[in-house]
Amino acid sequence: MLAGDVDPDEVTAAATGLRAAGLGWDGSRLAGEAALRTTDRRAISALLACARDLNPATEPVADDAGPDHPTPRVALTEREREVAALVVEGLTYREIGARLFLSAKTVEHHVARLRHRLGSATRSELFGDLRAALGR
Repeated sequence: MLAGDVDPDEVTAAATGLRAAGLGWDGSRLAGEAALRTTDRRAISALLACARDLNPATEPVADDAGPDHPTPRVALTEREREVAALVVEGLTYREIGARLFLSAKTVEHHVARLRHRLGSATRSELFGDLRAALGR
C-alpha cells in the first residue's frame, strides 16, 4: 500500500479485521490512508466509505431522546475527556497543562483535535459541543 499499489478489497478486509479486534480507529485510518494512495476513483470512494463506517468517533449513541432517535456523538479518549473537562471549567491551556503534566502546546493540540473531531466552528460552539460530549 505504501508504494501506491492498493487492493481495496484487501484493505477493507484488513480494516474490518482491525475493527473486529477492537481497533476501529486504526481500521478507519488504514482505509483512509489507502484512499490517499490510489488513483482509482471507485476505489477511493469505497475506501473512504469504509473509513467512515469504521470510525468509532462517528458511531451513533442514543441520547435522552430515546433509542429510536440516535444522535451521532464523538467517543472521546480518556485524555481528551480530561482536557475537555478542564476546558469546560474555563482553565487556560497553561493551567490545564500544569494539572495534567503536559505542555501548553500539547493542550492546544488536544483542543484543536477536539474542535476538528466535534466539527466546532467557533470557540463558543466548542464549549457547547464539549459539554454535550461529556454529558453535561
